[in-house]
Amino acid sequence: LMKNDRGLVGEVVIVFNLFMISIWVLPQGFGQCVGSLLTLAIIFISWRCRKDTLTDLGIQPKDFCQTKPIFVFISVSFVVIVLLATVVNPGIEKQSEIWLRIRGAIGGYIVWAFFQQLVFQGYFANRLYKASGNRIWPAAITSAAVFSLIHFPNPLLMIGTFYLGIGASYFFLKSRNLYLATLTQAILAPCWKWLILKALSTNAMRVGPGFWQ
Repeated sequence: LMKNDRGLVGEVVIVFNLFMISIWVLPQGFGQCVGSLLTLAIIFISWRCRKDTLTDLGIQPKDFCQTKPIFVFISVSFVVIVLLATVVNPGIEKQSEIWLRIRGAIGGYIVWAFFQQLVFQGYFANRLYKASGNRIWPAAITSAAVFSLIHFPNPLLMIGTFYLGIGASYFFLKSRNLYLATLTQAILAPCWKWLILKALSTNAMRVGPGFWQ
């Protein structure tokens, strides 16, 4: 790695550790909120100092060339999730309330999905892409690993976020389109939650020390 690359990696490691400290060390509630806000402030400062543009962040997309591939990714992933759901929860296809919850969750989840993708694609994927010499796959896989580790120790969330992270990061880096990445998470995350996680665990959405509570 060149000197600048080491600086990028070091910055990413610091920001990642600050997120982990917010989750694992600071008191739940106000303490975690303050820690997360300070970490986000550092990310914003990094964007300003490194002169990231709206296109770099995906807010002003470079293009929509990945629309068809990402819809294929979403469709195939949805089918796989449904097939897994029929194994872990037989008869789920007849539980109409589950599908109503998923439909409602998708609409209500879009803003949160956009925020998460802005942080993980606009910051982590961007920095790791530059640090890897502008190589998409290493950046996508590493960014997905970061996304997954922040959900430690919840194994089901870690698996889901790693898979989602690879797909979203790959398509984001190909098109610099944050909206397509957001759509991917907004659709697949509620499906994974209600069809898989809720069927296998009572603490399906907990991370950090709260996972064992």
